[in-house]
Amino acid sequence: MLNLFRRFFGKTGEKATVPVGADDAGSDPFVRRTETGLAVDLDRVAPSAREALYEELLKQNQAPLFEGEVEHGYTKASVGGTATCPRCRAPTRQHCAHFVYATDIATRVMLAPAGFFCSQCPTVIVDEGMIAVGVKGGFQFRGVVGIDFAGKREMALFRTWNGRKPVYILDENEQIMGLSTVESSQATGARFSSSQRKKLKNKRKMAKHSRQRNRRR
Repeated sequence: MLNLFRRFFGKTGEKATVPVGADDAGSDPFVRRTETGLAVDLDRVAPSAREALYEELLKQNQAPLFEGEVEHGYTKASVGGTATCPRCRAPTRQHCAHFVYATDIATRVMLAPAGFFCSQCPTVIVDEGMIAVGVKGGFQFRGVVGIDFAGKREMALFRTWNGRKPVYILDENEQIMGLSTVESSQATGARFSSSQRKKLKNKRKMAKHSRQRNRRR
C-alpha cells in the first residue's frame, strides 16, 4: 500500500518518497495512521493522478463506490448500528463515497468507506467518527452534510438528518459551516434565512471546483 503512495506522491514534485514501513506512516505529512486506517492527503497529489489513486483505495477497502441516490442521512451514533436501515428496516451495504463535510474554514470532501447505504431506499448511515479522524490538520470537523459525485452530477445534500429536517448553517460568505436540525437549531438559536436558502442552490454549483481542489483521501 505504501509503495502505491510513493508512486503517486512522486508525481507532485513536492514529495518523492513516503516511509517504507507501515509503522512509520503516522510521521509522514501525506500519509498518516488513524484509528481506522491510513489517511492520505490528496491536496498534495496531482489531479491527473487522483482517479487512479481513488480506484486503488476502493480496491484496498474492498468497498465499491456509491453511485446511487441518497436523501436521508443518519449518524452511526444516533442509530446504534449499521446493518439495518432506520427508515425501512432493509439491510444496508457498506460503500466508499465522497463525503462532503463542514469545517470551521470551508467544506471539504473525503473519500472513505464510511457509509452504510440502504439496499431499498435512499438512506445512508454515516460513520462520522471515521471521517473526523481523517480530517487534515488545521481544520475542525463540523459534521457530514452530503455526498459528492466527483463532478458526475450535482452533490446531494441531505433532505433529512437523523430523521429530522436539516438546517444548514452558513457563514456570511454562504459557506456551509455545519448541519443542525429544526429542533436543535431552535434550542441553540441557529438560523437559516430565506435569502440563504435561495443562494444555497447557486452555492452548490460554485463550490464544485473548490471541492475538487480540496478533495482528499
